[in-house]
Amino acid sequence: MFKPAKIFTELKNCFQRIYSNPKSVRFNQFPKFESSILHKLCEQSISVLSTQNSLLILPTNIYVVGDLHGNVRDLVRILEHSGYPPDTKYLFLGDYVDRGAFSIETVTVLLALMCCFPNHVYLLRGNHEFSEVNEKYGFLQQIQEEYPDTSLWEHFNEVFSYMPVAALIGEQIFCVHGGLSPFLTEVEQINHIQRPFKSTLDPLILDIMWSDPTKDTQTFCKSSRGIGVSYGHAAVVKFLEDNKLKQMIRAHQNARSGVSKFVDQRCITVFSSSFYDNRSPNKCGYLFFNKEGEMKAFAFPPINDLQRKDMHFYPVNLMEQNNLLTFKSFKSNVYQTKKPRGCCIIPNIPNKKIGSNTQLSISTRFGPDKIMMIHSSSDIVDHKSGLPPLVNYEIDP
Repeated sequence: MFKPAKIFTELKNCFQRIYSNPKSVRFNQFPKFESSILHKLCEQSISVLSTQNSLLILPTNIYVVGDLHGNVRDLVRILEHSGYPPDTKYLFLGDYVDRGAFSIETVTVLLALMCCFPNHVYLLRGNHEFSEVNEKYGFLQQIQEEYPDTSLWEHFNEVFSYMPVAALIGEQIFCVHGGLSPFLTEVEQINHIQRPFKSTLDPLILDIMWSDPTKDTQTFCKSSRGIGVSYGHAAVVKFLEDNKLKQMIRAHQNARSGVSKFVDQRCITVFSSSFYDNRSPNKCGYLFFNKEGEMKAFAFPPINDLQRKDMHFYPVNLMEQNNLLTFKSFKSNVYQTKKPRGCCIIPNIPNKKIGSNTQLSISTRFGPDKIMMIHSSSDIVDHKSGLPPLVNYEIDP
């Protein structure tokens, strides 16, 4: 049986290595999962999303994250700084893919988190979670370069088609990717949007995904993007007052400080992908709403852009055999452990040959894991991967 917790465990271990020493070479190491594992993750994600309404009703005491656009390192910073589920709750506002170098990794992290903690991690849909957009701005190309065909891209887009459209936090804070529409008068209209849907032919959906606030009008006008609308001060105030709401939180636009305010803080834009524009590096912003619904803004300084070619991806193949979790490493040496703590890769053990009855003790921050069986008795002196040890190791006599 597929368990997304395996992916989450591997990713979390990787994040903690990265965050504990960001200047080391390990900052440039990230797991690469086989396409079969990602297909199963997509299937599990659809099962979770299909149980949710188009309009989520969420409690307070939650973090809100804006556009990530394939910036997995900013996602790592947010998770490590503010905590992992189930200790922390998150609402993400869409635009997980495209433009950035690590769209596959970003969406994998988010879907694994959601599948492991469906009552703590919530994913809204953004305008880049549509195939007609992400086939042009990097996601499709990235998948084609990493995997043999486009079926995985199609499966991810099927997942996106099930994502909710908006959320209410504490019944007073309206959260959406883009914003308002002249066709949206009552929040409850969003619950009537039938999912899955693959296009933005519905003008209401189009506006919710693409629209922006503006000072050029008080109500609604044509958007400078050429798609969606722009909405002004009076439109925001009327929508909030008619629906007895206090505030609107949206993403969709680059904010140099990470968070920007419109209409006396009644409309907030949050953008979480730093260094989005090389000409004017922006901060990574995100928000927290406490139990009383009070907002606190966070902003990390811009982090230098990292290209995909500079990242070392190490393969991870997670398989189930005989109720034991099996890990396959670089040289196809297969290890089994009854207490999995992520992918245990054992590189560079000099002058040691490991036989089928050898016990190997792996020391991690969680304590020792005993590897009781090694299916390959071949010499694993050197994996020649160039990858430093991911765990401390010692050979039991």
